[in-house]
Amino acid sequence: IEMSMSQWAKYYETPEEERDKLYNVISLEFSHTKLENLVQRPATVDLIDWVDNIWPRHLKERQTESTNAIHGMQYPKVQKYCLMSVRGCYTDFHVDFGGTSVWYHILRGGKVFWLIPPTIHNLEMYENWLLSGKQGDIFLGDRVAECQRIELQQGYTFVIPSGWIHAVFTPVDTLVFGGNFLHSFNIPMQLRIYSIEDRTRVPNKFRYPFYYEMCWYVLERYVYCMTNRSHLTKEYQRESLSIDLELNKAEYRKNDDDSEEEE
Repeated sequence: IEMSMSQWAKYYETPEEERDKLYNVISLEFSHTKLENLVQRPATVDLIDWVDNIWPRHLKERQTESTNAIHGMQYPKVQKYCLMSVRGCYTDFHVDFGGTSVWYHILRGGKVFWLIPPTIHNLEMYENWLLSGKQGDIFLGDRVAECQRIELQQGYTFVIPSGWIHAVFTPVDTLVFGGNFLHSFNIPMQLRIYSIEDRTRVPNKFRYPFYYEMCWYVLERYVYCMTNRSHLTKEYQRESLSIDLELNKAEYRKNDDDSEEEE
């Protein structure tokens, strides 16, 4: 269903007893809107997010529209979401796309999470559960050895690591800011989740945008760091690796100066 923001605001402010249906907004990415500068991610996320540290900077800087359509994106636009849920909404067990980690801040209201650790056995059970088509009949938390329940209250900030299987219930009308990020601290899990998405045939519109491209940029950066040789075009080297090149030149000059002093 599609709604304008004014229609949604009217629905959200309608007394609970007068709502005939439950609506849950969970995919409103608001980068490049006026709201963007009012919401700040956890500092740790800024330091490790591949979008900010790997993706060519000039491509991200070209993005001026707030569109969430893939054909209008210049980078993986998944960093800042506004989630708006009314009391009674429930999202069944899932893993965030591409094995991304998630930051999650409760501005108003509260959430209840059920969390399943991403062991090999649990991920196999999760995949089989998805393929069974019986999600409505089986509560996955009852089938695994460990399932934790966590209540988040107003003001809480929560980080979900890569691969964790989780379900979410909304006990009261709630407003959340959050976002997704890939990073270098659990690459095997991120790739494992992407493979599960392939096997369970998750539609492209529900997957991390430019995932293959991002992985190639990451690989190129690792090769560059280890060999000091870039395989990007000259334009991309100039735009995307300028900081690394400047740091390397500064380090080279420092080493030269140290050698001269020793002589």
